[in-house]
Amino acid sequence: MGAEDGWRDWTAADAARWIAVPEASDDKYRRGVLGVRTGSDEYPGAAVLGVEAAARTGVGMIRYLGPAAVRDAVLARRPEVVGQAGRVQAWLLGSGMDPSVRSEALAGELREALASGLPAVVDAGALDLAPAGTGPIVVTPHHRELVGLLGGCGVEATVDDVAARPGSGRCARPRSRASWCC
Repeated sequence: MGAEDGWRDWTAADAARWIAVPEASDDKYRRGVLGVRTGSDEYPGAAVLGVEAAARTGVGMIRYLGPAAVRDAVLARRPEVVGQAGRVQAWLLGSGMDPSVRSEALAGELREALASGLPAVVDAGALDLAPAGTGPIVVTPHHRELVGLLGGCGVEATVDDVAARPGSGRCARPRSRASWCC
């Protein structure tokens, strides 16, 4: 797949151009602030793993916004994480969340992050809200979640279909934000 279908293969050279080695004059805002709204009482490890991975990227600051017990687990692993709302420059949303039991308040918080126009990585419990995003979005569904996304676009697929043809289910946000289909 290539530029003609809205996709671009990402190479190691592409990634290298975006990796900035911190300099003495850099501060947390120059290196980026990531807002993280992941994890749940049922799946706290998703938040811990996501924050740990983010911290290893060299991001300047991480703001974790989630359930208190999960926040405590995140802070036990990464005490430098800030556990309150504030300025962010990108989002990590939905890992370790089950949309079938998501509260309306949480759905509103996820929608607000997606509507901010900031880049977002969207997983699991926020995938169904991804069409509301106004900034660049990367979705990270596993096979079953991808089958659900494709089904929402009228594309019939099974988990076996997706597993047999990795990459064939790529979806591109249409130029019009009125729909989200593959």
